[in-house]
Amino acid sequence: MLNKNAGLITSLDYKRTGTKLLYWIMFALCVFILIISLFPLIWALLSSFKTVNEFYQIPPSLFPEKLDFAVAKEVLARINVLQKILNSLIIFLGSWIVTIFFSGLAGYVISKVRPKGAKLLFNLILWSMMMPPSVNMVPLFILFLKMPLTGVNITNTYLPLWIIAAAECFNILLFKTFFDSIPNSYVESAKIDGCSDVGIFFRIIVPLSLPIIATISVFTFNASWNSFLWPMILLTKPEIQPLAVALYRMLVTYSIPEQMLVGMVAILPPLIVFFLFQKVITENSISVGIKG
Repeated sequence: MLNKNAGLITSLDYKRTGTKLLYWIMFALCVFILIISLFPLIWALLSSFKTVNEFYQIPPSLFPEKLDFAVAKEVLARINVLQKILNSLIIFLGSWIVTIFFSGLAGYVISKVRPKGAKLLFNLILWSMMMPPSVNMVPLFILFLKMPLTGVNITNTYLPLWIIAAAECFNILLFKTFFDSIPNSYVESAKIDGCSDVGIFFRIIVPLSLPIIATISVFTFNASWNSFLWPMILLTKPEIQPLAVALYRMLVTYSIPEQMLVGMVAILPPLIVFFLFQKVITENSISVGIKG
């Protein structure tokens, strides 16, 4: 506290008895909330190594009798968890590429290019966000069963999932809002130098937009990794299904401890991604200036 220079309580306030008591009460409350939040996760992790009898025994026990990693390895190999993880990563990579490219370009056009009808287009995008997702499910499914002009059925491929990710209105809104904070003088200077609109996007806008790109990348990863309904509907072949669908299919033939084991594996990648990029996510603003 002696070197503390940020927050509501300073080092000078901390010297007061009442403030010090309030500080430690709030600290104890935060620790208590943290324990409550982490307990289900710890319980699920320990329960994944239990046998069925251990799981249902009365009184219940927190710790398993032994940590048998051989059994865990056998369960993961039985459902081919590495292939399911690879399928989930393929869905994410395709979704990430189309999201950054199409949503970023859409936000750039509405924010900086501003052609005729841009305001109407942006209002339509905002309006479409008010629609329940269930409204467009049947039309989209029929569209994927028979694509216009070609009549090709693209179900049981990852293309429909990538197409859905490319038209995520919320990401367009985030890009557009962030691009509004970039001074127009940068764009105007580039146009004077003969740079095209596409060149301005890739050479100027994208380098200045790394914080929002990182943030949307994390959002896209969580959305694609945890996506269940569309992969369940569109991907009927088990060998191409992601881990979220495989976890659902375990409900019938696998015990609860085995389901928890796969569930713990499923939540590890989002946790790793968050811890790696949490600092970047908080940097949701940029410092820009114009040199005279």
